[in-house]
Amino acid sequence: MNRFTSSTLALLASLLFAAASASAGDEPAAQYFVKKNHDQIMETLRLAPSPARDAKLDDAMGKLIDFDEVVARAFGEPCPQGVAKCTNHWAEFTPKQQVEVRDLLKKLVQKQYRKNLQKTLTYELKMGGTKPLAGLIRVRAEAASTTDAREAAVRIDYFVTDVRGQRVVDVALEGSSMTKNYYEQFHKMLVRPEQGFVHVVKKIKEKLSAD
Repeated sequence: MNRFTSSTLALLASLLFAAASASAGDEPAAQYFVKKNHDQIMETLRLAPSPARDAKLDDAMGKLIDFDEVVARAFGEPCPQGVAKCTNHWAEFTPKQQVEVRDLLKKLVQKQYRKNLQKTLTYELKMGGTKPLAGLIRVRAEAASTTDAREAAVRIDYFVTDVRGQRVVDVALEGSSMTKNYYEQFHKMLVRPEQGFVHVVKKIKEKLSAD
């Protein structure tokens, strides 16, 4: 499995662990937001498969994750978590290019997210508090298998913004940021004259067709 596949699937899978219910009054707002929306996603997932269920699931996912913001951060607007200085490739694209790559990468993120949903039903998410970080709120959590006690728990950091209403704009699995991984891969393609934007689009389309 190549780096593009493994890093993306691992980080997207980390978004899907089920969370326990809680009331807004006994925990920070960002943490409650993450837990509440996870509950909704998992409740929807347990419905009988149907086009209506899938549409409801897409809506629930969209309430948790700002996919447009994830895409922009993957191209350097703003720099992803853990990248002190980056090139704003997003600003280099024409409006037409922005629409094209945004729609393609959103589809890939959503597709891989949905693909991993069924694998997360046996995990429990324990919340670990919040912390302001680089203009965002980091919600820390730990995911553990409920079926295999020998499996090590995984640390997950959700980065929440409330600029346009609370939404998750990045996720880090054991300290590895999803948008940072995307940015590093796309940056290498975009700075090579023989590759560039066309090559990025080609690679995303290949992933969409393969998965």
